[in-house]
Amino acid sequence: LFAAVLRALGYELDLLAGRVLIGATAPRPHTHLALRVHLEGEEILSDVGYGRTALRGPLTFATDVEQTLGTDRFRLVDEDGEFLLELLTPDGWEAQYLLDPRPEYVVDCEMGNHFVATHPESTMKQRLMVLRPTATGKRSLGGSRLVVDEADRQVDRVITADEAEAVLREEFGLVLPAPLPYLER
Repeated sequence: LFAAVLRALGYELDLLAGRVLIGATAPRPHTHLALRVHLEGEEILSDVGYGRTALRGPLTFATDVEQTLGTDRFRLVDEDGEFLLELLTPDGWEAQYLLDPRPEYVVDCEMGNHFVATHPESTMKQRLMVLRPTATGKRSLGGSRLVVDEADRQVDRVITADEAEAVLREEFGLVLPAPLPYLER
């Protein structure tokens, strides 16, 4: 959807397929999608859908250059011709995902999207995931783990199913029309 909006605004871009690496113990399929936007002679990495460590803005497609977005520090590393996105954590650089530099067609994304949306083992089918960037940081809910990482507020705790609706409303501004299956008490 974001790619379609950018194209409608006149931007040239490539869809890039990626393998999520967080928590991976074996190779994973290309189920992530990021954008390489061609902007005034530069290439920009734009990714609006990557969970708790989501990019809060664009990154320059330059390898081995540390780039800061909000309170997060990222870098792209050339990994055998692919782009490895890393996030600096207190324990060092943590691999986020690996992007194939060859552009994908929309039709090529359908299989990954189908898996992510429907397969019982897909993380998207197993747990709730919500992310809200804020002016001074971000808030995320992954399963039952609430993380608020803002300039004036730090929270990292497990919420109960009974708290879920209130947390979604108060932290993310979301009101559910009906209970979600993963929030059943």
